[in-house]
Amino acid sequence: LAREKKKATDQQRKEDTRRKILLGSLALKKMQDDSEKAKIIADLNDYLTEDRDRLLFGLQPISKGS
Repeated sequence: LAREKKKATDQQRKEDTRRKILLGSLALKKMQDDSEKAKIIADLNDYLTEDRDRLLFGLQPISKGS
């Protein structure tokens, strides 16, 4: 029973990873259009909270002060 549950969990994780890869691929393709790129970057600016992730997209780090 535990083996079956682990197999199902592993499959769900693989499917989730594949969805993320496909969505990322779509976003990168859309970013070839400057107007779409601006929209996606604006969304990323609001969404990303980790400085290392923000730097991947050329976004400013979030100030940890105050």
